Amino acid sequence: MTLNIEGIKSNFNYLQDIAKDHNLIICLQEHWLWGYETNFFEKHFPLHTIFSRSHDDNDPIPNFKARRGQAGTAIMWPSSLNKFIHKLPDGNSRVMAIKIELENHTVCLINAYMPTLAQNSQIGYREHLDIVSHITEKYSDLTHILCGDLNGTLKTSRKNPHDKLLRAFKTQGKWINKGNHLDNDTFFHHNGLSSSQIDYILTQDLDIVDKILIENTCGNNLSTHVPVFCVLAAKIQSNNIKKSSNSGKKFKIEWDRADLNKYQGKLKETLQENQSPNLTSTELVGNLIYCLKKAEKFAIPSRIIKLNGPKLKVSAETKILLNISKQKHRIWDIGGRKRGLDDSFTQLKEAKYNARKMIRKERAMERENFYSQLEQKPSSKTFFQLIKRNLGNNKTSVTQVIRHEEKDITCPDEQREVLAKRKLLKEEEEEEEEEEEEEEEEEEEEEEEEEVSHNIKPNFLIVSFNDTHCHIDTTC
Repeated sequence: MTLNIEGIKSNFNYLQDIAKDHNLIICLQEHWLWGYETNFFEKHFPLHTIFSRSHDDNDPIPNFKARRGQAGTAIMWPSSLNKFIHKLPDGNSRVMAIKIELENHTVCLINAYMPTLAQNSQIGYREHLDIVSHITEKYSDLTHILCGDLNGTLKTSRKNPHDKLLRAFKTQGKWINKGNHLDNDTFFHHNGLSSSQIDYILTQDLDIVDKILIENTCGNNLSTHVPVFCVLAAKIQSNNIKKSSNSGKKFKIEWDRADLNKYQGKLKETLQENQSPNLTSTELVGNLIYCLKKAEKFAIPSRIIKLNGPKLKVSAETKILLNISKQKHRIWDIGGRKRGLDDSFTQLKEAKYNARKMIRKERAMERENFYSQLEQKPSSKTFFQLIKRNLGNNKTSVTQVIRHEEKDITCPDEQREVLAKRKLLKEEEEEEEEEEEEEEEEEEEEEEEEEVSHNIKPNFLIVSFNDTHCHIDTTC
């Protein structure tokens, strides 16, 4: 399937519905994620393997410089198919490819997001068509399928420069449009005045494709494009597909509800089926464990006690609100999930609102405390925390700004200079304070000495002479 999703964050719900099909390989264009945001896929689609490229792959930008996302392509498939799908290194942020091993074919699937029509855009359009041609030549021994938003139409009713280039490319490369009988448009402008067919799935081998389907528009698809589906004639053998494990879940075996007769019967049956005289002691132990587990799953019920997920660090008050929200959801679920003016639904909305409000408040306080500490008491620890956030390793995408001399500093280099200056100024201020304290101590010592000298009266010897005698007067 191919879809220009026009922002995976805004159109997430629609993609989540599509991804429920566990046999579907999804080619996306314009996911609008920067390089530091691509963990969005892994977080929200844990059962899928993601091959993603972003517009800033060759020149990564930090999150505080990020505008709204731009371009970007991705291919996602169920992790159970990993054995049969391999990423190819060719292409760029607009063109990417994978290799798919089928029963009688090995397919090179190319996902392309071609440049939009603009002034002098034919040059860029030709360059990306050349990239596609290079991939097909490099993997000439494979069967090729090209899909994506080609920003040009194969319909003869339109003849702009991109349309002419695309038709010439189709003819030269011997590409086949199995859906040429379909007149449905795949792009519908938001103004409702124009539409066109610019999303395609093309192949160079007609036998590999069973049929092409163009999806209709629907309310929960917020993109101006609709998906195009391709059903392959060749399939992967179902017995070779690994089932997804329940590693994210924890179960509790309910022994008190065990059926002992069923357990013993199943254990004897599996032991007889797996008997072999030439097994080592290690293999015998492994075989016994396998039989015990098989009998356990057959005769002893179990229940899920924990779903592993990201740990949310919240206060005790927020935990209470989250528990209330869970309880309200349970009540609403038991009551038949009624909406509208139903009391249980209203209480659930209120409980969820209170919990989310408290979480947002705590996150805001956490950010405020961090920046306050960064400005007032800069240290190596906070400095490297800032660098880590700027590199996009954190789970938030909040812009980091330092206020300095009535200016907002966003550049990491300038921020480092500001922090270094502040640290130097702080050290100088501490030195000045120490010098002032020393001077004050010296002045106090001098004042004490002067007071002591004033309190002690010295002895004076006064001698006066006249013509006849000498007079001596001693004053204490």
